[in-house]
Amino acid sequence: EATLLFLQQFHHRYPHKSSLTLSIPKIPDRSTALLEKPDLIPVIRSYLLSGSQWLIENKAPFFVVPCNTAHAFLFNMPHLKSLVMLTESYISRLKPPTLVSLGTSGTQKTNIYT
Repeated sequence: EATLLFLQQFHHRYPHKSSLTLSIPKIPDRSTALLEKPDLIPVIRSYLLSGSQWLIENKAPFFVVPCNTAHAFLFNMPHLKSLVMLTESYISRLKPPTLVSLGTSGTQKTNIYT
């Protein structure tokens, strides 16, 4: 859902820009891995690393991962525009300061936004 929403907003805002989308339907559920099955964490990271390599090989100048929970697996990935860092930057500029709660239970367990 997050990818679809992101692409709709991206192409509405930038109709003249091309995009390349990578979808990996076999990837295990990120929240389940974080909350119940930590043995899946290396599997998920492997899928994400191979996917990022595919994007780089296909000349993507950068990539965006709309899934908040996936960011728990994305540390030290080349070319990633971190949704977490972009969100933190945006929220820090809000006046007056604003408290925001983002993500699934898996996302919130990782504390990536704290």
